Amino acid sequence: MKKILLFSALLTSALISALTSTSALADFNSALNAYQNEDYKAAHKEFVSMASSGEKRSQFNLGIMYFYGQYVKKDINQAYAWLKLSNQSETLSDAEVRALEVVSAKVTDMDAAEKAFKELEAKYSTSVLMNKLYPEIIDIAGTDQFNAVPLSIVQPKYPKGAAMQGIQGWVRFSFDVDPLGVPRNIQLVESFPRDVFVKTSRKAIQNWKFKPSPAENGDSMASTDLRYTLQFQLKGADPVAIKPGVYSKTMKNAIADDASSQFKIGFWEKKLNHSKGKENPNKWFLKAAIQGHSSAQYELGKSLVYGKGCRQDKAKGIEWLTRAASSGQINAKELLGIVASKINTLESHRQAVNYLDNIDSLSAAAQRHYAWLLATSPYTDIADPKKSLSIVDDMSNQTFNDDITEYEIKAAAYAAMGKFKKAVDLQEEALEEAQDREADQTTILAHLSDYKANKTWF
Repeated sequence: MKKILLFSALLTSALISALTSTSALADFNSALNAYQNEDYKAAHKEFVSMASSGEKRSQFNLGIMYFYGQYVKKDINQAYAWLKLSNQSETLSDAEVRALEVVSAKVTDMDAAEKAFKELEAKYSTSVLMNKLYPEIIDIAGTDQFNAVPLSIVQPKYPKGAAMQGIQGWVRFSFDVDPLGVPRNIQLVESFPRDVFVKTSRKAIQNWKFKPSPAENGDSMASTDLRYTLQFQLKGADPVAIKPGVYSKTMKNAIADDASSQFKIGFWEKKLNHSKGKENPNKWFLKAAIQGHSSAQYELGKSLVYGKGCRQDKAKGIEWLTRAASSGQINAKELLGIVASKINTLESHRQAVNYLDNIDSLSAAAQRHYAWLLATSPYTDIADPKKSLSIVDDMSNQTFNDDITEYEIKAAAYAAMGKFKKAVDLQEEALEEAQDREADQTTILAHLSDYKANKTWF
C-alpha cells in the first residue's frame, strides 16, 4: 500500500491500520481505492458520506486529507478536528491515539482548532447521531416483530414430484394483515428452489388467519409489510437453514467490524430468525449502515419506517433510505416513493412520482402504491387514472395476489374519470371478494357508498 503519511511512522501506522483491516467493506474499499489512485475528489466524497454517519475510520481519513491538502485546502485545524472526532471511538489503537497527539503538536491556534472540533461534534458526535439517525433498538426476545403470527393454518400440499425427488425448500411472502387477521396484498418475496413450492404455498396462505396488531385502545388494527416463511421439510430430513459453521464464521467477521458480514447476520436473523430472537437484525444493519453498506441502510430505514425491531421513527427511516437511494439502491427508492405517496401534499406526491416513474421494473408492492396514487391523487398534475388502470393490468402478471385490492384500485380510477356506474360495479366485486375471504369490509363499504352517490372519497 502506498504510504500516505511521511512525517511520522506512528501516523503512518495508524492510517494503515485504519485502511487495511480485513474487515473493510466494499464501500469503504472503494473510497480507499480512489485514494490510492489519487482520485482524491471521489475519496473525499465517500469518506464524508460515511463520516457523517459516525464511521470513525472515515473521520480519521478526512483528518489526514486535511493535513495534506488532498482535494481540500490544507487545514491543520480541520485535520485536528476530524482526528479528535474519530478518537471518540471505543476501540482505538495506540498508533491512532498517538496520531492525534502528533497533529496536535503542529496546531498553532488551539482555540480555532477546538472550535472546528466543536462544530463537527455538534453534527456528528454519537449522542447527536443517536437523535438524528440511530434507531432505538428494542428487545425482540419472545416477540414477533418481523414475522406474522398465524392463528389458523391450512397446511400446503407437498408437491408430489418434489417429495419423490427429496427436494426441500421454502417460500417467503410479504403481506398486510387487516383488523380481522386476513392476509392482504400477498407478494412473493423469494422462494427456494425457484418456484417449486410457490403455487401450493400461495393457495394455502391466502386462507390463513393471522394475529392482528393491537391498537392503543385495545382494538385490532391493520398492519403492513409483515413476513412469513413456509418451510417444506421431508420427514427425518434436516431443515433448510444456515450451516452452523458458516454462521459462526460470519458472526466472527461481523464482530470484527466487517460490514458485509454484519449485513448477512442481520439478513439471516430477519429472514430465518436463526438465533430465535437473541439477535436483533437492526443492531447489525446499523453497524453495516454506518459504514456505508447501502442494502443495510435500506433494511434499517425500512425497519424505522414500519417500527420493526425498533421504535418507529419515519424521519430517521427516510434519512437512511435517502442515503441508500443516493447509492443507487432500488428498493430504497421504491420505499421512498411509497412513503411519499401516502403523504397528501402536492410536494410529496410529486416526489413519489419522481421516484416510482424512474424505476424500470417496479416490484408488485410499488406498482400497487403507484396505481393507488395515480387513481386517487387530488392534484390534477399527478392524477392519471388511465395509467393507473394500465399498471393494475400489469400487476396481474407479477408475483402478487389480491383481487380485492385490484378491484378497489380500478373502481377508484373509474370514479376519478367520472364513470361512477363502472366504479360501483368494480367496488361491489371487491366487496364480494372480501365477503368470501371474511376480510374487513369497512372501507370497502364506505367507498361504495360514495360511488353510489356519484362522488369520490379522495
